[in-house]
Amino acid sequence: METISITDFERLLTEHPELTATGFIVDSDDTQFTMKEREALFTFYSEFLVCCEFASHLRKQQCVSRQMSSYGLKHVVERWATKRGILPNYIPKGVFIAAMIYMGFNYKRIKNSRNAYFNVSMKSLREFDL
Repeated sequence: METISITDFERLLTEHPELTATGFIVDSDDTQFTMKEREALFTFYSEFLVCCEFASHLRKQQCVSRQMSSYGLKHVVERWATKRGILPNYIPKGVFIAAMIYMGFNYKRIKNSRNAYFNVSMKSLREFDL
């Protein structure tokens, strides 16, 4: 996997103002909450790198799969990272979403939700021994 600089990370987040640490902004969000969670997103660079590393082992499929949302996938990454001893056991959902976008996965936002679906091959996901 290529080296990802903090500048690359910040550029991606700037290009996606709809993302916060808790995932996508939804209409019911309080403006103050959104600003706080948006700022927090920029503090998770190391977690972003872990998510990118994980995503680099996944295969893409042509269409977006609704079998597992970003919420479920971020828990898979947490288990994977914990098993490898490389991180605390928490990764914010928005950080995972940002990493998947950075790694070139297509996504579809889930209506009225902070989550999304991605074009992840479920077969490649099952190959992880978790």
